[in-house]
Amino acid sequence: MRKKLITIIFLFLTVLGFSQESEIYKSVFENKENFKFFDWMDEGIKEKMIYYEVLNINFLLHSKTFKYEHNIYYSKDLIDSLKILSKGDYHSETRILNAKKNSELFTFHEQDYLYNDALKAKPQKVVINSNKVKLLNEIPLDDSFYFQVSNIIYSESKQKAYLMVNAYGNGHLYGYSFFIFALKNDKWEQIYEDVNIVF
Repeated sequence: MRKKLITIIFLFLTVLGFSQESEIYKSVFENKENFKFFDWMDEGIKEKMIYYEVLNINFLLHSKTFKYEHNIYYSKDLIDSLKILSKGDYHSETRILNAKKNSELFTFHEQDYLYNDALKAKPQKVVINSNKVKLLNEIPLDDSFYFQVSNIIYSESKQKAYLMVNAYGNGHLYGYSFFIFALKNDKWEQIYEDVNIVF
């Protein structure tokens, strides 16, 4: 009896988790202000999309999103050391910029928790209940735009959620956005989007 009860509770929490994640993904794609990199290319492109085509398997949010390395935090010391090592190349400048952003977003304690949680994640099927989203079983063969969402990493308090969405077009990565949601009055609200375009 106890084993059956544990199984029922586990299934309930699993369904609740999928439902919660579906709502967060839905909020991303139903917010017209998101994916600003499309506006830089063509101001009317988002209006031409009847729905967003999204792969139904997520990718894993990289642990470096939250902490530079296992024993190195995003911090002023890291930024200073990256500046010293930088030779002015694009990748060094990108690492410095990311370190600045992430040192402002996460405390050291949060970096530890989120980094370790990201390391434990596994790819999963994506559920998004929205008429703005069409889920795909495979990458489209034509040159149309499609998206892939990352898994969602939650803060230790479960009051914040972090995810990334990649946009592909013409066979290559076009841009990506990093999102932060906060739980307010039992509803997930987007509080942050970091937009990046890939040239």
